[in-house]
Amino acid sequence: MTARALRAQTKLELLLTLRRGEAVLLTLVIPVGLLVFFGTTELFAVTVEFITPGLLALAVLSSSLVSLSIATGYERKYLVLKRLGATPLPRSVLFVAKAISVLALEVLQVALLLGVAALFFGWRAGIDWWLLTGALLLGTAAFSGIAMLMAGTLRAEATLALSNGLYVMFLLIGDVIFPLESLPDAIVRIGRVLPAAPLAGLFRAAVGQAEFVSAHAVILAGWALLIPPLAVRFFTWEER
Repeated sequence: MTARALRAQTKLELLLTLRRGEAVLLTLVIPVGLLVFFGTTELFAVTVEFITPGLLALAVLSSSLVSLSIATGYERKYLVLKRLGATPLPRSVLFVAKAISVLALEVLQVALLLGVAALFFGWRAGIDWWLLTGALLLGTAAFSGIAMLMAGTLRAEATLALSNGLYVMFLLIGDVIFPLESLPDAIVRIGRVLPAAPLAGLFRAAVGQAEFVSAHAVILAGWALLIPPLAVRFFTWEER
């Protein structure tokens, strides 16, 4: 029953994701646009080699955090989820189905970013696909958990504001565009324990631009293991 429900809900979530054409286009365009901008201008001495794996992390952020939280928040606001809550569908199955739907979009983003970097900037990387896949899965679990925790406990408008605020914060201190170590020490310490910088570090290791740091995997795995159960525990089907 649970496996059948997961398949059906995943199919529905993928269909709903594709229907949000503007949101999908935005999540695809922003990381690629940043890659083209910094790749052609080399502003702030940011190179394609540095920014490409950082933008892989940004792709996970845009899909798993921002897009998922906003869509789910407004589904909850307009009582779409309340109707689902009246069915035998467990919250955990809903969460997994939504995570799979954004993971599918992220795979497309990763392929697009790597393709643009190779075709337009001649960037070639010896990719550790196992590490890349592991980082993608952990990052999706962590940020999807944060998204569902916000969407399931806050009002839709608060979720919209907070998710966009977190996106900007992670963009600035997540080792995405600007090297984390170039920032003040206090910010570096904060950035190291938040999930964005460890995810970017794992992506850089996966494409051969940095050494693998086990602490990155441990911190990201901690977020991936801790936050989703909290989201399931506190999630409510409608705003209160």
